Amino acid sequence: PLKLTHDFLVVAGPDLYLVLANGTTPDKGALYLGKLKQATGSQTYDLPKGKDLSTYTTLLVWSKKEKRAVASAEWHMNSGGMMHQM
Repeated sequence: PLKLTHDFLVVAGPDLYLVLANGTTPDKGALYLGKLKQATGSQTYDLPKGKDLSTYTTLLVWSKKEKRAVASAEWHMNSGGMMHQM
């Protein structure tokens, strides 16, 4: 699973999703992990089984409504990463 820690924080916004992508915007190959449960604090998301997640470079918090990233982090399959507000 993908675990966001207790110090996770993004600016609340409309229709926010966690997305694995290759760059600063999701393309047709992007993988939507799920709707963001809350803008702050610990939360866990299931990662799809049987999918090679090492091909992605970026984890985004993406606003579908506003069509923009509110935060991003480098994606490394086996390491925790900090989310960076944009």
